[in-house]
Amino acid sequence: MRKPESGISIQGDLVILPLERVRAVRTLRSGLLELSYALSKRKNGRGFLVLVDCQISRERVDGEVAQARGVLRPDLHDRIEVLYLPADGDIKECLHNAGLSAQETRRVDEALQRRKTPRTQRRIPRAAQDLVFEYLLNAYLLGKGPMTTESIMQATGYSYPPVAKALAALAPAVRRHSDRRLELNSFPYKEWRRYLGVYERGKFADKFSAPADLARSPDQLLGRLSKMHPAGVAVSGVHAARHYFPDLDLVGAPRLDLCLHLPQGPVESALPMQLDPALESVGFDSANPALVIWPVYRQLSYFHTDETNHGLAWADPVSCLLALHDARLEAQAQELVRSFEKAGQRGRLNA
Repeated sequence: MRKPESGISIQGDLVILPLERVRAVRTLRSGLLELSYALSKRKNGRGFLVLVDCQISRERVDGEVAQARGVLRPDLHDRIEVLYLPADGDIKECLHNAGLSAQETRRVDEALQRRKTPRTQRRIPRAAQDLVFEYLLNAYLLGKGPMTTESIMQATGYSYPPVAKALAALAPAVRRHSDRRLELNSFPYKEWRRYLGVYERGKFADKFSAPADLARSPDQLLGRLSKMHPAGVAVSGVHAARHYFPDLDLVGAPRLDLCLHLPQGPVESALPMQLDPALESVGFDSANPALVIWPVYRQLSYFHTDETNHGLAWADPVSCLLALHDARLEAQAQELVRSFEKAGQRGRLNA
């Protein structure tokens, strides 16, 4: 039997082509052509172009698909469907929400699993204990409830041995349930101070400022960001804290804090130059930066989007707290913690 075309997965009557992190339109066009060619050989098959963490806007993708359908045979373009999947999250749930049947969901998921190539070694300047702590603390602040060790492994990107070691180090702050799930007892201030010390010593943030006569305000930078919609970027700091709890004692924003999701390790980002060419890198100890970029190395970012931020993502609570601490807004950080705790208690009482 002849081997299927490169990149194509045949699952029953489904012809599936997964493409990850597509950045160039030519890659998208090539994928549509490859899928169409494979589908033309199967009279009754259905084709799925699965775009995972696509870096091209959905509007542009839809336009390219519409153009392709305009030149395809009618019996082909009606059988091609484009699926958009995020970089993280529950893939099966996303496929179900896209309207796929249980069988189609299973087959597409199998194709994605088969297409996974071994990842290059992660090179991140963080210990497993820090990433496990971030995940546990985010779950606590968001009222997610107990979790399994396996879910922590998936969220942090670490295997069982380093996760188990990290959990052992965090044992005084962790409550273990009879079903082996676990969660934080309360806000672990001692571990939080250790975590802040790690960040300060490691200087794990990039800071930028511009000459006074060329400087844009944080809100102006945010406005430019809202027009760019960059993938893997989330708004943090004061802006995100006000999003979570509008009544917090926060007036104005002294700077713009952003998070970059970098699950495979540090990369050089062109984002500062794209936001404002006048921005220049300054030292970690700079007192008044205009822009601060924080790396997020977990596999699960915990970013989320809603209709209040022009399609931009909001950073996770831990990243917000870290940015407030760095901006010397300690009282506001404490208020944010209390607000999350009260909201979580209300959620448990209403559950």
